[in-house]
Amino acid sequence: MNKYRIYALIHGQTLPLGRVFDCEIKYMTYDEQHKRKFEPLKSSDFVQPFTEHKTYVSHIPYADPKILKSEHVAIADIQEDTPNGAIGCATKSIEKICRFLSLANLEDVKRKHGRNRGSFEPYIYQINKLYELDDLGKEHEISYMLQGYNIYLPDRPEKSSWSNDQINNFLEETFYFYDDVFHKALKYLYNASTGSFENRSPEKTSIDHIKSIEIMISAISNKDTFKKKLKDAKDKLELTDDEVSKIEDLWEQRSEYGDLAHPKVSDRAESLPNQFPIPSDVEYTGWFLDALAPNILLKYFYYIRELFLVDIEVVDIQSKKNDSLIKIFTQNQRGFANENYYHYKTKERNKHKIKNLLKKAFITELNITESKITSIEQIPSNNKSIYKKRFKIRICMKD
Repeated sequence: MNKYRIYALIHGQTLPLGRVFDCEIKYMTYDEQHKRKFEPLKSSDFVQPFTEHKTYVSHIPYADPKILKSEHVAIADIQEDTPNGAIGCATKSIEKICRFLSLANLEDVKRKHGRNRGSFEPYIYQINKLYELDDLGKEHEISYMLQGYNIYLPDRPEKSSWSNDQINNFLEETFYFYDDVFHKALKYLYNASTGSFENRSPEKTSIDHIKSIEIMISAISNKDTFKKKLKDAKDKLELTDDEVSKIEDLWEQRSEYGDLAHPKVSDRAESLPNQFPIPSDVEYTGWFLDALAPNILLKYFYYIRELFLVDIEVVDIQSKKNDSLIKIFTQNQRGFANENYYHYKTKERNKHKIKNLLKKAFITELNITESKITSIEQIPSNNKSIYKKRFKIRICMKD
């Protein structure tokens, strides 16, 4: 075991000097901090062997965004095998003290000004210096820097054109095809996939990943529970048994396991060896370089692009105008978007005849054969008037 001393700047409403549990709080001038070369912990961007690659993506394992100016420091003496373990131990100790100082400050306000006064004002800390101690307790400078531990896509790109010559068409179709659920699910999925590069918390990354799946499953089923929605979605999206099993497993992790959806009394991370950065208590297995969510996203896109919504407007029967099918474009921040949304004006009032008229109108509009239209159904509504009906048409868009 080696002996280390960690200095952390600390800031709060009331700072009692002296021993506070496992640490000591002292006053330290800015001149003294400057002499000691105080600065927040830093990370290198890569491990040395990675320099052989011309291009790559890596990430620093820790980045402190705080700007903290204080003339008070918390000092922790730690016995650990490595500097990394010492910083991890000190971080847990100082953070725990800050939590309880924050609570004590609130109680102090309430006892002085009344129980209905005060708010939780967190005490903030920032580790700024690490020393190694000799047997006499003398401080010695030590060089310490966190290092990244992986690289992503080294020496890419390897080509400048897609393998399939239709991908440019796919790219344009998906970009301009506007479905709220599709765009939000892709955003959730992308955020989950890049979470580690952005140093987002595992909680945020895990929730983003399961939400990317959850929002699509919920959008195509009106069942009252997720498992019932998933069963409904299995047929519509043509999910495999393996995909359904994996979704159920991730949903259970999201719903039952530590610190994602529900509070958890125990903290698995507290029982792990001291290390830095402090590990999370999230038990979720699905997010990085995942194949499940993107597969479902593609299946959702191919399913939803075959659905056409048509609002019916019944005009006066004496009208001399012919029936007309009008495509509706919705304007958003990116311009006009394709939503497969149409408006149909007709003099016909019989819904069965309207279905046949819609079929003929879409055959002409999309230049397709009748066999491509797989279903036409009226969307259930409490409104009994045919003037306010909406139909859903399923058209096979595959070649």
